[in-house]
Parts: sequence; structure tokens; C-alpha cells
Amino acid sequence: MKPASDEAQGRKVGDGQRHTNSDERPLIYTPEEALAISEMDFERYCRIATLSFSLELKRAALVELEHEVAELTMAVVAARQADDGELASRWHAVQTFIESQVLELRMWVALNDKSFEAAYGYFVSAQKYAAAAERWLGEFPPVAALVERLAHQETVLFPRQWFFSLAFIVDENKVECSICRTLASSCDHIPGRLYNGFEAQRILGRVVSVREISMVDNPSDKRCRVIDFGGIDPLTGKDRENTDTVNDIV
Repeated sequence: MKPASDEAQGRKVGDGQRHTNSDERPLIYTPEEALAISEMDFERYCRIATLSFSLELKRAALVELEHEVAELTMAVVAARQADDGELASRWHAVQTFIESQVLELRMWVALNDKSFEAAYGYFVSAQKYAAAAERWLGEFPPVAALVERLAHQETVLFPRQWFFSLAFIVDENKVECSICRTLASSCDHIPGRLYNGFEAQRILGRVVSVREISMVDNPSDKRCRVIDFGGIDPLTGKDRENTDTVNDIV
């Protein structure tokens, strides 16, 4: 990535090239400039992901975007080291949006390789990251377009899935906040919000009992699905023994 001011120095903004300074370190700019550049590049990556049959183009775009993610990760770390929690959170929000594009491209590459479970895993992660980016970035048209595009892709690329939802009772004295590591009931951090570039979450220390397992249409985790109907994978229609299996995809 490069700052918008580089245009005045003879470099073309949004040209898909990764720019560094003479010491090969990422150039310093702001999250807002990064979003402006990503907005200019968004349609190009969209065309490569959804309209191009070229696997070579998709892999090249992946290299570009993964380089951006690495630079953004460095920006988040630098903001934390400078004790600027708000800046770290803004950088992390941008990083999450770029990562959602990476995951969408990985999905298309996996589909091309006929790795259907891997493709579905990347799709679920892309949806998760895009939804988080939309929540954190607010009114940013590209992320809204990506969320809508992924929702459409779910209906045309993958057969209908059957999902599970688990309800359980936890020990409230064993539920911690991921930010301050104190009891969640006694801290002010709100789950889902960013603090110093970290998303606040609830850490369950002890499950007392399982209350129910239900089949639902819209689960919190779309990986929690039926994977075997009498030996047949509902995602591919093939025997489970002949289906690729991928665990822990992002």
C-alpha cells in the first residue's frame, strides 16, 4: 500500500502495485488514506474474483492483498506500541476488510481446485470478516457491497446447508473479558467492539450443562452444520470418504 500523496511524486494511486520506501519499510499514512486507496482498488479485485476465469490473476491479486494485510498488521502493532488504542482499532478495522477480500479470493481458488470444503470454509470466514468490518467501518460502500455479494454467492455457489445451534448454561463466575481478563459481569468492555485493535470477547471458563441442540437457518457459526447424510456430504453430494476435509480454516 502507499499514501495518496504519492500521486504527486509520480506514482499512480490504486495501480495494484505495492510501494515501500528506500529502506523497504511500509510507508506511513493514515487508515483513512488506506480506505480511500482500497475503495479505488475494490472494483478491480471484484472483477478478478467474480468475472475472471484466470487463476493466475486471482493468485496475483492474492499476493497483493496479503502484502497489504502484512503492512496493516505492522501498522496495528506500531499504534499499540505508541499507546494509541484508537488508531490501532482503526487500522485493525481496515485490515479486517482487506482480509475479507483475501478470503473471498481464496474461496474462488479453492473452488477452481475442486476443494469444496476448503472453499466453504473460506467463504464462511470471508462473511464473518466482512460483517465485522462493516460493523467497525460504518458507512463504507465497498464493505457493504462485499457483504451483499457474499450473501448472493452463498445462494448460487453452495447447496443449502443444515445448521446446528448449541445452547448451554455457564458458570458466570468463570466468564472473563478478553480485554481486561476480569469477570465479564464486572467490566465495561462491550463484546464485539474494538479496544486497542483487539475485539472484545467473552471467554467461557466452565460450561455447567448443555441445554439444547437445535437446527437453525442462521447460526452464529456456519461451520456448525450437518456433514453426513447417510454417508453423503450435503456440500458436495459425494461419499464422505472421498470428500476433502479441512479443519481450522481461519
